Amino acid sequence: MEAIITDMLTERMDSMQESDKVRAERVRTGQQYGAGQEGIDLFNMMDDALRCFQKYWLQFLLLIVIVTAVFIIYGNRQYVPQYQAKVTYAVNKTGDSDTDASIAQRLSNSISVVTKTGDFKDRLFADVEEENVNPNYVISSAYTDNSNLFSVTVTANNYNNANMLLDLLENMYPEWVAGSNGTIELQVVDRVLAGENPVNGYSAIKQLVEGVLAGVILCLAIAALYAQLIRTVRKESDMKKITSKGCISLIPDVKRVRNSSFC
Repeated sequence: MEAIITDMLTERMDSMQESDKVRAERVRTGQQYGAGQEGIDLFNMMDDALRCFQKYWLQFLLLIVIVTAVFIIYGNRQYVPQYQAKVTYAVNKTGDSDTDASIAQRLSNSISVVTKTGDFKDRLFADVEEENVNPNYVISSAYTDNSNLFSVTVTANNYNNANMLLDLLENMYPEWVAGSNGTIELQVVDRVLAGENPVNGYSAIKQLVEGVLAGVILCLAIAALYAQLIRTVRKESDMKKITSKGCISLIPDVKRVRNSSFC
């Protein structure tokens, strides 16, 4: 009797150990399958995207053409030519290079603020008829480090306007500085007038390339979205992704024979 009970206990323990082994094997197999499934998903997504390009290549080509045309039209309408005229001043007041350099830096930093005041504009355009004043201009300045030099640049959408503003500024600005900062000698050391060619030349080729790149990126995004949303089942991995089951059933591939009674 004891021998029978011992055998039964031994068989049950062996059975439990076998069950544990089976469960462990299943877990290991599932982990391996899941790890491999991630790589398969990426491959499948690329495959679906490629199928999307093959199926809708004409629509994608038309989309690229439309986006490129929009880029060219928009860039052409938004383009505003910019012309620049520049004068460079040297500050001579004290004869001390450090002091003159400090004054030059201070004057350069104040240009962008001073030229926007109403008093400055009134004096700048005092001898110009109102209908001849083009408000589309910007006056900026740049200081040359460790020197008594600073430059004043006039940027406008017309080169004649830029040159006119530079002439007005060159005649009026030294008097303005002397009246607000005391006797300061501003010597013109360089003068560059605006030419007929804008500093920001329009490039149709650049707009074309940017439009094509934007169209291609948009097509890639659409194809990636298509690959994520598609639910077409073509193989077992697709069924696993949609239903969490490897396979529901198998449909035999039967070739239809002419004059056959089977449809």
